[in-house]
Amino acid sequence: MRPPPAKIGQRLTDVLTPALMISMPVLEKNEAAMRAALRGSGVALRPHFKAQKSSACAKWLQKQAGSELAGLCAQTLTEAEVLLRSGATPSCLLTNEVIGPAATARAAALAVDYPGVLSVLADCEAGVAGLSAAAVSAGAAELAVLVE
Repeated sequence: MRPPPAKIGQRLTDVLTPALMISMPVLEKNEAAMRAALRGSGVALRPHFKAQKSSACAKWLQKQAGSELAGLCAQTLTEAEVLLRSGATPSCLLTNEVIGPAATARAAALAVDYPGVLSVLADCEAGVAGLSAAAVSAGAAELAVLVE
């Protein structure tokens, strides 16, 4: 097993890259400011997982924001799988269209494993039809498709 890329207190020049490095005071300040800016506006916060690509950070954000966080966005199916399997979010919006039999089957499998949690985008009738067919084939009770 290889060692972690970085440890707290380690010199920056000794950190194996790429490595996610976060200043918690800055993150806490920015996260609180974003929630405060949206509070009372009727707009829900749903940040992108691609910003940190860390399920630990996503769980931290969910804990901090609580009900003020609508969930998280995922850019790819792999990101959605990581978010959902880690339990990092109660709601995941996949922000890229899911196209082709392999991809729609993966999305449908997630909908089976995490009912009512995954939403995906489609930009045409064929996209909706492909997702619907995959969901029915997989036995998904629900797969929310938002048309953009």
